[in-house]
Amino acid sequence: MRFFAYRAQGYLRPTRLHKLSYLARLHAIDEDRACLGELSFLRNKFGPTSPEIDSAIEEIDMEADDIEVVKHETPAGTNRLLIPSKPQPSTPLDGATERFLADFYAAWGSLSTRLIVAFAKGQRLFVETPFRQFIDLAVYGDRRRKALNRIRDAEAGATRELPVMGYEWRVTREEEGFSAQNLEFPACITQADDLQTLERNMQEAILAFLEARAARG
Repeated sequence: MRFFAYRAQGYLRPTRLHKLSYLARLHAIDEDRACLGELSFLRNKFGPTSPEIDSAIEEIDMEADDIEVVKHETPAGTNRLLIPSKPQPSTPLDGATERFLADFYAAWGSLSTRLIVAFAKGQRLFVETPFRQFIDLAVYGDRRRKALNRIRDAEAGATRELPVMGYEWRVTREEEGFSAQNLEFPACITQADDLQTLERNMQEAILAFLEARAARG
């Protein structure tokens, strides 16, 4: 949380923090990393939220001296901003986790909160979780690892399903490389020579689709 607060330079609301943390957690699972494993997420009306993050914000509001929780009253309720009050974060992150988060934030930090929320709420992983229940990230990770093995072992022409960042994709092993179609948004189709590039293209395809849909209103 402190990492994102300092990177956002005073423009981090709890809604954005919850969604960024959720997507970072999914990205860690997709890359088979152990970092961020202490965070759990519930499905609610406004997208995935973490009880651990809510507790941390309350603790910061009461006790921390390195981040200030600034509150603004509005007709819709209380808005909060997490603003660093010291020049450097005091985070207990190890080097590998900090590098992972830096790479993640470089890709996601410039995106609008509206787009980040739309991405998080559009996933089958989120949609199929019952309201106010925990999103089962352990089952997701296990299913993804098995799906990757099936795709790597597949012959040309074979089709397998693969979860990527919470979305479901139908991946076809081509004579050269791979092609994929998103199952939540079938208009999203992409291809690549290798799986790593394919997964980056999948993410970009979903974001481009959601941006275009928002522009159409």
